[in-house]
Amino acid sequence: MNSEIKERIADHKAKINESQVQIARYERCLNARIPIARLPSELLAEIFNFYMDINLRVPHY
Repeated sequence: MNSEIKERIADHKAKINESQVQIARYERCLNARIPIARLPSELLAEIFNFYMDINLRVPHY
């Protein structure tokens, strides 16, 4: 009985792992379709730095 329960738990864990792998694949596919994901990382860094520079100059109340 104990080994049967352990086997069922192992089967469920394997299914969970397979599902997590598939979810990660789907998320990568979705991210690849987002236009901002196609920009080079250097350009994104410049955009974010520019945004931070602007926001640091403006007081936030």
